[in-house]
Amino acid sequence: MSRHSIFFQASLMLLLLFTSCKEDTPNEPDPIFESSKDVFYKTIDQNRIKAHLTEISSDAYMGRDTGTEGQKMAANYIRDHFQKVGLESPTALENPYFQSFDLNSWNLASGVLEAGNYSADLFDDFVPYGASKPINVEILNKDVVFVRFGIVDPQYSDYESVDVNGKGVMFFLGAPEDLALENGDNAAMSRKIAEAKLHGATFAIAIFYDESGYINYFDHYQSYFEGTKLTFDELSESDDFPVFIGAPGMGNGLFGKSVSTLLNESAGQSEQTISMSVTSETGKVQTENVIGYVEGSDLKDEVVVLTAHYDHVGAFGDVIYNGADDNGSGTSALMEMAETVASAKTSGNGPRRTLVFLALSGEEKGLLGSVYYTENPVFSLDQTVANVNSDMLGRIDDKHSGGGQYVYPIGSDFLSSDLHEIFTGISGSYFKDLTMDFEHNDPTHPKQYYFRSDQYNFAIHNIPVMFFTDGEHEDYHRPTDTADKIDYALLERRTELVFATAWELANVDEKPKVDQQNTGGRIAEEESHDNHISCKGHPSPYSDEVLSLEIVQ
Repeated sequence: MSRHSIFFQASLMLLLLFTSCKEDTPNEPDPIFESSKDVFYKTIDQNRIKAHLTEISSDAYMGRDTGTEGQKMAANYIRDHFQKVGLESPTALENPYFQSFDLNSWNLASGVLEAGNYSADLFDDFVPYGASKPINVEILNKDVVFVRFGIVDPQYSDYESVDVNGKGVMFFLGAPEDLALENGDNAAMSRKIAEAKLHGATFAIAIFYDESGYINYFDHYQSYFEGTKLTFDELSESDDFPVFIGAPGMGNGLFGKSVSTLLNESAGQSEQTISMSVTSETGKVQTENVIGYVEGSDLKDEVVVLTAHYDHVGAFGDVIYNGADDNGSGTSALMEMAETVASAKTSGNGPRRTLVFLALSGEEKGLLGSVYYTENPVFSLDQTVANVNSDMLGRIDDKHSGGGQYVYPIGSDFLSSDLHEIFTGISGSYFKDLTMDFEHNDPTHPKQYYFRSDQYNFAIHNIPVMFFTDGEHEDYHRPTDTADKIDYALLERRTELVFATAWELANVDEKPKVDQQNTGGRIAEEESHDNHISCKGHPSPYSDEVLSLEIVQ
C-alpha cells in the first residue's frame, strides 16, 4: 500500500468519531475506499461553508478592499471563528491572530481635458496609461497632432513630414487592416509610445476606434482604475511622458471630425490646442493577515501552511464587488478546514505536524499579504514543509461549462516530486469523481496562473506549494460574482481535496524533499502591482496584449 493510504484511512476514521457530523449526502461510493470516503463527507460540511461565504460576501462587507472597513470586518469575522473553534494565536503576534502591516496608497483623484468648448473627464472619457505610480499632470495650452495610428515600419511611417516636436500626439490603437507591416510588433502600444518620444512628442493620447471598445475596456478594469493602489515601496510620481487611453469621441471632440473622416485623412492634418490636468491622492493604510494554528504532536516543529486570501476589490459608488468566488470560496473553505482540524485536535487526534491557517490580505493589490508573511514569517520558513493555497473554488469555468466536476491543481511537481506523488496518490484513490485538470500546471501557460496567487511567494523561498483553483468565469472581478452563483456541493468536494492533501502532508513520516528547480523565472523586478490585475492571469490593462488587438476594418 502507498505511503499515504494507511495513515489517511485511519485518521479519517478517527475524525468520524470525534467531529460534528453533517447529514449523509447521497453519493456514488468508491468501492475500494467506501468507509474512508463516508468519513470524509462527514468532516467537511457545505452548510457551514455556505454560512461563512454568504456572510463575508454580503453587501455589508463592501467588497473587502484592502485597508477598508469591509476588509477589517472580514478580518474580525475570521479571527473570531479561529478563536471560537480553538485555533491558537501565534505568541509572536502583538495583536492576537493579526499580523498587521502598513502600505503606501494612492488613487486617481480628478482629471479633465479641455479644448475650446469641449471637455473630457477622467474615467468617463480617458484613463492614464501605465499608472504604476501616482500621476500628477498639468498640460497648459499644448498642441495635439493627430498621427493616425502612430506607426513607424520600414516601408511606412505616420510621422513622415509631420512635426510633433514639443507637442502631444493622438493616434488610434491597433493598425488598419490593409496595412501589411514588416514587423507586426510596430503596432504595439509600447512601440507607438517609443516612436512618439523619438519624434519629440511630450505626451500621447491613444484612442479606441469603436465606442464600445473603450466602454468594455473600462468596465473590465474599473476596479483597478478607480480603486486604491497599494505598495510597500515609497511613492514617487510617474515619469515626464504622460500617456492616456481614451474613447473615440475624444477625436471628434478635439478635431470636430468623425472617426471615419480621421481614418481617411493623412497624419498631421488635424491639430488642436488643449489643456489637461490629472491629480492623484496619496496616503497610508494598515491591513492584516489573520493567523491561527493547530499544534502538531511528534513533528510539531514542522509546519504546513494553508492559505486563502480574503480581500477583494471593494465598491465603486453604489456598485459592490462582493467577491463570492474570488475569494470568499477559498476563505470559507479555509475556515471550515480549520474547524475540522481543531475538532480533531481537541479530541486527541490532531496532526503530527503543526497546521497553520493563514488568511491573507492584499492579494488583489499584488500578493502583498503573502509577500509580507514570507518576508516576516511567524513560523520559520526553514521548518515550513509546504504551502497549500485555495483561490476560487466555487464556480465552473467556460472550459467545463458542459458539466462534470473538476479542479485545476497547480504546482505540485514544480519543486518537489514527493509532493506530486502524495497529491496524485490522494486524488487518484479518493477523488476519482473529480477531474484533475492539469492544463495550468505549466509555468509557460499564457494565463500564468502559477504566478498569480499567494502560493508563488512561498515557492520563491523554495517551499513546495500546491494551488487549487476553478479558473476564470464570466463573473470574475465583476459585481456579479455573488454567493447565489456558487456551486456549494462542488465547493465542498474541492475543499475535501484541499483538506486531504494538507492532512496527508501534516502526517507523512518524511516531509517532501525539494528536488526540482522549476519556478519558471516569472515575476521579474519590473513587474509591479499594477501588472497583477488578477491572480489568475488576466493581463494588465496596459499590456500590448490588451491594447494592440484592435484592428480597424
